[in-house]
Amino acid sequence: MGSVIVPQLVAQSLDRVAPDKVEKISASLDKRLLPEGTSNLEVERSQVVAAPGITFVPVRFQAVDKSDGSPITEGPPRKKSYCGLYQLADEVPARFLLVFGAGQTEAEECDGLQAIGTATPHTKHSDLILIYRGSTLHNTMSEPVILSWDDSQKQYVVNDDLTEFVSTNSKKTYTIFNIRNLLASRAAKP
Repeated sequence: MGSVIVPQLVAQSLDRVAPDKVEKISASLDKRLLPEGTSNLEVERSQVVAAPGITFVPVRFQAVDKSDGSPITEGPPRKKSYCGLYQLADEVPARFLLVFGAGQTEAEECDGLQAIGTATPHTKHSDLILIYRGSTLHNTMSEPVILSWDDSQKQYVVNDDLTEFVSTNSKKTYTIFNIRNLLASRAAKP
């Protein structure tokens, strides 16, 4: 009897995906996973990364702003820019996660992903650090979002607690290195 190969859904270390592979991946994304009414889908080609068994494909898109459920002005619904992450793992269906433009970042537009990395390189299911460019009508800013592995869903999900911790305790100088150190110091405290 042959052995079963279970995909290693981890972010041990992230490697940039070659441009020719990014083009193939972009063309094959399942757009049915995106929120209803999505338009202007853009793959953040320079930020597509992979670890053994999984590829992360960050995207930016527009959809109707449903943040408060009521129209602000008369006329057609307002479109808003969001960012999300496709998780393409070996042997399991593709997953899509809305990362920016909902929850703690609901009031902001997503202008794109600046950086993606792991919180603890070379560990199984390391938290992922994503740093986005966001904007409101009056301000632009960098915003960190931390993703953690959810074993019950078999995918990464937004970790609101760690995201809030980083936003509250950093000096607003968001780099993968700085956030990694901040998360390590939190883990080291008794």
